[in-house]
Amino acid sequence: MESFNDRIAQLRKSASMTQEALAQKLGVTFQAVSKWETGAGYPDVTLLPKIAAIFGTTVDHLLGGPAPEAAPAPAAPAAPVAPAAEAPSGSDATEPAAGTEPAPDVSVDVPGDLEIRVFCKGKPVGEARVAGTVHVRVFGRARDIRCEASLACGTVEGDVSVGNNLDCRGDIGGDVKVGGHMRVKGDIGGDVKVDGHLACYGDIGGDVQAGSVEAGDIGGDVEAETVTAGEIGGDVDARTVKRHRNENRRWGADRGAEPGAEPGDED
Repeated sequence: MESFNDRIAQLRKSASMTQEALAQKLGVTFQAVSKWETGAGYPDVTLLPKIAAIFGTTVDHLLGGPAPEAAPAPAAPAAPVAPAAEAPSGSDATEPAAGTEPAPDVSVDVPGDLEIRVFCKGKPVGEARVAGTVHVRVFGRARDIRCEASLACGTVEGDVSVGNNLDCRGDIGGDVKVGGHMRVKGDIGGDVKVDGHLACYGDIGGDVQAGSVEAGDIGGDVEAETVTAGEIGGDVDARTVKRHRNENRRWGADRGAEPGAEPGDED
């Protein structure tokens, strides 16, 4: 599988675009783009949909998946379905509206608990289509979270399951399962399974299974391609392992600097 840094470099060169030009489109420095392409850093997960849109591809393709198939002759786009809204009894919310523009990316800010229901002709809709990309942000502490989209959140007291990418600005008390990449600024109490890259500023109490790992101390077993961590309490199955002292991590013991590249923080 082609790595992210190789994929983004190949896409940029195929588009005859300089690192400076890509950086300007994304609002970052060209040094950040250079770090992404050399594997010295990774962009914020919220930038991945923008990068994919610039190169006319998908986030899955950016992260090493297959290239999207050529689309057939375009049909009328589906009308976006508004969350928690009831459609008129004489209409069908699942049918596309003629002449409707494709739905833009949708960002949902949630100050507390969230339940989204869509009704059509008075009955709940089992499946709703969204033409754009959904990003979910949860503010404040949460108990357990299950989200099929990309998620940005604070402290979570329990378990977290995310279908795409996760950016957590606090601690996670339980187990974590992420279908994309993951960044956590605090500690993780349970086991972690991440399909992509895991960057954890704090310590991890349980087992870790990921594509690559940057973390503090890890209490359990670790399975990954590359591992950069402090003390590891269990067995390690990795091609490359780098150890650091927990009080002298390469991104700073005060957690003031971030692992990998961060937009605006590279200089």
